[in-house]
This record gives sequence, C-alpha cells and structure tokens, in this order.
Amino acid sequence: MQFRFAYHGWLQRTCQSGACSGQPSGERNAGHAPHGTFVVTVRDVHGVRRWHAVQAMAREFQAKLFSSPHDRNQPQDRNQPPTPAIDRVSFLRKRFLRPLLRTLQIAAIGALVYELALNAFLLSGGLARALSGEPDTVLIQYRSAWSLLPGFVHARGLRIRSKDSSIEFDLRIARCDFRVALRDLLRRSFHVLRVRGDGITFVARRRIAPADATPRTLEALPHIEGLEPVPLKGPEPPPLDDAHYNLVTIELDRVDAESVHEIWLDSVRFVGDAHVVGGFFLRPIRWASVGPVLAYVRTGRVTSAKDVLAANLHGQTEATVDGFDPRETHGAEVLRRVSVRATLDADLPTVAFVQRWLGNAPLTFSGGEGSASIDVTVRHGHVEAPGRVQADVRRARIGLSEGAVVGDLHASARVAAAEDSVRLDGGVTAQDVRLEMRGFQAEPVRMERADLHLGSHQLDLAEHPFSDAAVSAQLPVVQILDARFVNAWLPNAGARVMGGGGTVDAEFELTRLKGTGSALLAIDALQLALGNALRVGGQVRARANLSTATLASGRIGLSGSRVEVLGVSGLAGTQGWWANLEATKGELDLLAGPVVRATLLAEARDTRPLADPLIKAQGLPDWLVPVLSANDLRASAQVRVDTTTDTLEVRALQAHAGVFWMQAEAAKHGAASRAVALVGAGAFSLGAEVVNGKASFQLVGTGDWYRKRTASPILPSPQPP
Repeated sequence: MQFRFAYHGWLQRTCQSGACSGQPSGERNAGHAPHGTFVVTVRDVHGVRRWHAVQAMAREFQAKLFSSPHDRNQPQDRNQPPTPAIDRVSFLRKRFLRPLLRTLQIAAIGALVYELALNAFLLSGGLARALSGEPDTVLIQYRSAWSLLPGFVHARGLRIRSKDSSIEFDLRIARCDFRVALRDLLRRSFHVLRVRGDGITFVARRRIAPADATPRTLEALPHIEGLEPVPLKGPEPPPLDDAHYNLVTIELDRVDAESVHEIWLDSVRFVGDAHVVGGFFLRPIRWASVGPVLAYVRTGRVTSAKDVLAANLHGQTEATVDGFDPRETHGAEVLRRVSVRATLDADLPTVAFVQRWLGNAPLTFSGGEGSASIDVTVRHGHVEAPGRVQADVRRARIGLSEGAVVGDLHASARVAAAEDSVRLDGGVTAQDVRLEMRGFQAEPVRMERADLHLGSHQLDLAEHPFSDAAVSAQLPVVQILDARFVNAWLPNAGARVMGGGGTVDAEFELTRLKGTGSALLAIDALQLALGNALRVGGQVRARANLSTATLASGRIGLSGSRVEVLGVSGLAGTQGWWANLEATKGELDLLAGPVVRATLLAEARDTRPLADPLIKAQGLPDWLVPVLSANDLRASAQVRVDTTTDTLEVRALQAHAGVFWMQAEAAKHGAASRAVALVGAGAFSLGAEVVNGKASFQLVGTGDWYRKRTASPILPSPQPP
C-alpha cells in the first residue's frame, strides 16, 4: 500500500521498525525551500494505523496553533498545508498589540497629567489650605512638597499646629517622606499611613488660668509661633455639634523620626538627638490618643527655663495615651489613660533646679554634681513593680540666711510588690555634711551622716499620690564645734553666744495624720555675753519634743520641750546656779518666719542672777537688786519670738520667789522696746514702766495703773516684710 503526501521543506524519515520506507520525489532549488511529494510504501498494516494516529494528532495541534477562532469551526482538508506562521503574527499584532499600545499611551499621558496637576497642587500650598481650615485651631504648612507616585509625598519644612481649649502643640519636620490616604482627604482627614523624617521638633503647652500666669511659670513655657505669647484660658466656646463640625482630623501612623532635636512639654524641655517611632490621632475637641511611642535617646539635655535638670541623657522610653474625649476627661483624670516605661541614665550638673519648685521658701539650692538613673513603669496612672530611681550628688549646697549646708547626697527609691499591693521604699542619705557660716574660718557644725526614709502604698498618680506616705529622719550625731553660729538667728536683745561646743541627736517620723520626734542638745563650756560687760558660763541640756507636725501648715508643735541650765557662774557673783525652762504649750511656725509661740514655765534656785542684769539693763537703781533677790523662783509667761521682724514679746508674766511676786509684760520690735511691771512684797506693790530705756515709777494706785497699761498690746505688732 502506498500513500502520497505533499510537503514543504525537507523531510527525511526512516521507519525504525522497518514497516515503511520512502523517499522525496521533489527537487531542491537553490535559494528556495524544498517542496514536492513524499511517497510512502507500507508493508505493515498495523504500522500504517499507528502512522495515521500520529498524523491526526499533528493536524489537530497545527489547527489550534495557527487557525483563527472562525477557522477552527471549519472542516480541515488533511491534504491542505497549514497557514504560514508569519500571517498569524500579523493578525496578533493588529488585534492585540496595537490596542495594548494605545492603552499604555493613554495611561502614560494620564499619569503625566496627574503628576503635573498633583505637584502643582502641592507646590502652590493647596494641600495645606485644604486641610488647615481655621488657623487658630489646626494649621498645616510646608515649605515645599512634590509627589512621584500617587499618595507618596516628599515634603520639606512640614509644620502641624493645633490648639484647643486645654492644649496647644506645634510639630515641625525638616525633611519627610510620607504616604497619605488620598480618599481620607475628601473627609477632611489628614491620614498619613507611613512617614519617615528627620530634623524634628515638638513643643506643647497647657493653657493656664490668669491667676497661674506668674513670671516664674511663663519663663519656662515654650513659645509657639502664630499663637498668643501667654496661653491663657478664655471663656469656653460653644460646643460644636456633629452637624457643624468641620475641623480637620490628624492621624499619623507608623512614624519613624530618625533625628528628633527638641521635645518641649510645658516647662520641661529636651534638646539633643533621639530616634522616635510611633504615631498619634487627634480629632480636635472630640478625641485624642498617642502611641505607643518609643523613643531611643542617644544623647540630650533636659532643662526648665534657665535651670539644667539633666545632661548627657541616654536610654529608652515608651509611652501610650489611650484615647479620651477632652470634653469629658480633665486634669488628673488624663493620667488614667497614660502608660509609661522609662529606662534612662543622666548626669546631674547641679541641684539648683530644685529652687524652682520651692517657690518663696527661704532656702537656696546650688552646687552639686553627680549622676542619676531611672527604671520605672507606670500603667494607666499606677506605678508598677519592679522599679527603681537612684541619684548620687557630690557637694550639694543649701543656702540659709547667714550660711549654707554642704554635703554629699545619695537618693534611691525602689518599687516592689507587697502581699496585696505595691510599695515604694526610698530615702536620702547625707554624708560628710558641713555648716558654712559667714565670718567663720572653719565649719562650726559637722555631721557625718543623716538618713531620711520614705514609704508609701498609695502609688496612684491620678488620685492623691503618696497620701499615706510615712517619713522618718535620723541624725545620729551632729557635732557643734563652735556655738557662736546661733548668733545669726538670735534677736538683737543684748545677749550673744561667745563660745561653747556640744552634740545634737535627733529623730523624726511623719505620717499623713501627725508627726512625732525628738532632739537632744548638750552644750558644754557655754559662754554668754549679757550686755556690754557681763559674761555668764555654764552648761545647757535641752530636749525638744515634736508632738505634732503637718507639712501643709508648716507648723511644728514644741509642747513638752525642756531646757536645763547647769553650773552657771558669773551672774552677780553666784556659782553653781541652775534653772529649768519648760514649754507646756509651744509651736514653731516655719512658713511665717520662723516664729516661736510658747507658754513657758520656769524655775530657778534664786532670783539674784536674773534680777541684777535685768535691773542694770533697764537703768533701774542698784538698791533694787537685794530687794528683788529671793530663793525658789517660779514663773510662767507667754512668749512670742519672730526673727523675721526682730520681735520679742512677753505677755502675762507671773513670778513668785519667797515673799516677792511680779506681774509684767514686755515687748521689743526692732529698736523700740517697752516693759510694764508690777512688783510687790506682801501687800506692798510698785509699778514700773521702761520705754526705750527710760524708766518711770508708780507708787499709788498701782493695780489700776497696771491694768490700764496692759489692757492693749504695749507695742503694736509690726507687719512682716
């Protein structure tokens, strides 16, 4: 059996099984593809069938590859050669390639027009004007901006400023690249999906009441360009309902601030280099949330006004402010939304910054150099365990009116979990403390160590923090090397300390309800000068009982305090004289002066050492000394001493010694002095009055005379400066 095939090109085939053989019958022309017929002689019928199957599969594949959809539905002639491939390429080019090229051209032109329009919109400040709205509420500005891809913006000099009834802030980014949600712009929402920038500054300040706008407060607040210099709280504006709400929402996600140069929060300012990542959401007057924000501080300095709080600051912080409605959340309630984790180390160049928080206290802080570290966790306003704070300061100086206390300080605090709560235990230890006084070559007082301890379970910063705090202090041994230093605080009443030395031991405990403590004083070889020529020597033992103390009032109770004078010599030729003085009721007011008010009880061996200098100091005749001298003296009086106004007042003085008795009142206000006394022996009495050193006497009607003289204060009390 023979089959004849038409072909194009060379065809050579040899049946491997030997079932068929053939040869081409056409001729090969130079430069042309061979063509002709191929004659196959089949000697094996089964081989022919297999060959037919192969040819059928080849034709089916060829039809699918080179035919159009219309051609595929037409019957094919098995003897018809396939359509050349070159015709099919032309068909594909006309049907698909040209439309595709036209589409790409239209898309390229559209993208170019979009880029030109968008960049013109950005460069002209259109985005800033569209989002800013009310400049006093939300302001968005930039120096230049451009975009290469939809939603991706490159900006220089970006600024976002916001103001509401409570807080004002100003965020500036020198260079940034961000991706903005374009659809959110239609809803007046500046939603940045991702931003990366550097050269960043952020300042924020609270709006304060007019009464709080003191010079000390204002000098520490940041200045925000375009807003009023003093951020005073004004009348509350009428609330915006949802129908009229048109303020721009600001939402920054995935912020990566590589170089943060300044963060100024109210009175505390950070200047340095930090890497901050996080974000925040602000819908003015409606909702606000922050973070979580992580700050990696490479180096920096923390200041408040002109005071440096910390230098060479480095470490890491994490802060989160849960979302809250500023219309409903105020003051300390915001702390319920705050969570902070901080691990920081810093150098302390000075302790002068403490002065800012003491107000008008009569103390000045200076000097001091050391280091501090902090590792604390605050979650929703609660201090959590574990945590620690530690600081070491060398040669800190606390100035007094006539001197200063200088020493080394070590402060530490730890937060640990207790059985049913969290407890704070902290304290301050002072070492190598010296008292420096004006006019002294060497320190008059030296203290090797003093300890102050603080404990508290109330660690809720949003509700009465540390209200249950218990404070205790111990001064084991204070050496008094030269007692003359007390002259700086003695009223100018003619008595001066000329020498002596001793020790002081003290301890003190203070809780929310009361404070208790005691101090022991022992002075040996004490020398006093009374007037111009009289000197007195002896020993002094004193115990001060601090029966009550409240830090808020600044008052310390002195009831039960006692002073004993032993071995006195030099008073009117007496030797071994003694006297005791006890305050049955007494108070030390630190805020008013200090001022001492006390009801005193006194007893002494006799009156001669007291009568002689008193009579001479007041210019009375000397014959009164033996007359007024008696044994077993008992006296009581109300005393007020105010060092601020140089005031000494003695009221309701009652004294008895043998057959003698005396009633008196005296006062000294600066250079003015007056004393009124009624002295008697049995039924006899004598009235005496001394005004600025001039004495007068009353012999008749002394009782009525004394009552008239003492019916009102003998000297008006001066007003404190």
